[in-house]
Amino acid sequence: MKLVVVAAAAAALLVSGCGADVSGPGLPAPVPPAAATGSAVRPVGVSLDGATGRLVRQNAKTYLVTIDVHGSGDVVNMTWKIASENHLGGAKVNPKTPFHVARPVTADSPFEVSVFGYTDPGADLHCTVRVDGRVVLDQASTVRGLYCDTFVQVE
Repeated sequence: MKLVVVAAAAAALLVSGCGADVSGPGLPAPVPPAAATGSAVRPVGVSLDGATGRLVRQNAKTYLVTIDVHGSGDVVNMTWKIASENHLGGAKVNPKTPFHVARPVTADSPFEVSVFGYTDPGADLHCTVRVDGRVVLDQASTVRGLYCDTFVQVE
């Protein structure tokens, strides 16, 4: 019987609206969130990139990141990633059509660059990752496939 009385009392408090508003005599009125007033709160040291609409830290730098896959043999279902851009499967690379992709990346913290794919038996492929023209990774394929993965440390 006590459980029913306690549950009924709690329900009565919720229905009457008690609990969410803590203002009253001697207490300050609640402050509405910034979004409710229509103003946007932006952290210090952050600006809005007009081209992409993304928030960018003022100390961020733009890097040119390139991925090249070349050699003999084929790699199929190749996936690649540069920072937050991912492309999954479908690319087939062979010696006559090497794979090359270049993307600008604006970052103020380390970001990932990776390439994965399955190779045909006997394939001899290399994956090269460059940042601003400097080689940061040069990895050969193995019998298990092509696997290149690195985190680029920003300056």
